Amino acid sequence: MNLLNEAMKTYQNGKYNKQRNKHMDGFHIAVKDFLKTTVLKLKKDFNIKENSYRTKNWDLSIWKGEMLKAAIEIKSLHKSAEKNINNRIEEAAGCSLLLRNSDHYPNVKVGYLFVGDSLKKTTKKKLIDFFNDCEANKWYDAVCCILVEPN
Repeated sequence: MNLLNEAMKTYQNGKYNKQRNKHMDGFHIAVKDFLKTTVLKLKKDFNIKENSYRTKNWDLSIWKGEMLKAAIEIKSLHKSAEKNINNRIEEAAGCSLLLRNSDHYPNVKVGYLFVGDSLKKTTKKKLIDFFNDCEANKWYDAVCCILVEPN
């Protein structure tokens, strides 16, 4: 739980200056710490060639040797949430679909971590419904939605 608290502190301290996603670095550190006792290797912001027409820079990828085992997207919405929520949902669904259907990585696991900060009630509901659909339809193997209140 301490790593999650530290991740949230990093997020809070950097959420108004989102250059190069530094505000999400605490979550990268938490995953890296979790994996430190395994033979798996974590890569941050690594380009993965999914097919002949698409290469995607996934926030975190987990490798065993040369084999991609998992890819994780880490995203947040704060100030512009209401106008960008539909784009974020479409992006999340598409990313999972394209990687899962790749000939290169047929058994890859995909995860999505989202931080929603000071969101309106209607936007929170959309997110909760979307993440429930992600689980029910198995669009992602693991999802996490952290909703931060204004205080």
